[in-house]
Amino acid sequence: MRKFDTKVQYLKYRVLKELAGYAWEDCLLDRVISIPKTIAPGPTPTMRCCIYKEQAILTERVQKGMNKGYSGRIIEVIDIACDECPVGGYEVTNSCRGCLAHRCAAKM
Repeated sequence: MRKFDTKVQYLKYRVLKELAGYAWEDCLLDRVISIPKTIAPGPTPTMRCCIYKEQAILTERVQKGMNKGYSGRIIEVIDIACDECPVGGYEVTNSCRGCLAHRCAAKM
């Protein structure tokens, strides 16, 4: 049995693990800006078009993990990560944009 169903779940886990580890060591405020580079060190991207976009998305995830910018909604959409996928259904076609959350593309 897999621990994570999608890469998004694994990415959230890694961000929260780093945050919790630094908080436990009482050095979170000193090392919080290094978390995106720890998770996505580069130079080649693993999930997005470039390493800079990956690190920008991870920076947003770190801020959400620290409860900064929390809106109280159940689902938080990270604007920079959204590719404005069509809402018309779940059919996989040749117009797939490679969204990370879809189980059809997840092969962990």
